[in-house]
Amino acid sequence: MNKKTLFNLNDVLELLGLYSLCFGTNLFLDGIQKVKINSILLQDLLDDVIKYQVVLSLSMTLVVVVFHYRFLLMKRQEIYLKLLVGDTVKKIRQRYLANCFGILGSAVILVSMIGFSLSLNVYPIAGLTLLFSAYILISSLGEMWYEGF
Repeated sequence: MNKKTLFNLNDVLELLGLYSLCFGTNLFLDGIQKVKINSILLQDLLDDVIKYQVVLSLSMTLVVVVFHYRFLLMKRQEIYLKLLVGDTVKKIRQRYLANCFGILGSAVILVSMIGFSLSLNVYPIAGLTLLFSAYILISSLGEMWYEGF
């Protein structure tokens, strides 16, 4: 890892895991719609899970958004110290964006490959990717980067 980045290895792995879990949940929920089971009890359970698919997807998305927000709050002091030693807000933002989009892209490729190998619909991943990309861009423009110093 680059020493100038805000992400350490644990942050990268945690964010990659959260993205993969969010995308994987959507793939799983889409995949169980196609499954027909002989057991009435199990089929009723799957029907209930499918009924709350939107709520489950939104809650997983919210977990990732909260991670980004918490991450930036925790890194405020580190950003301030980087500014003190001569780094610029523009360069810090560029590295943050590159890291976030790299992690997001890795998760998209990983889960899409799994989805294609299982013949699942991967189109919901594209929508979530756009949503996360928009949030990453918005969070990089926030005043959190230099507010309160």
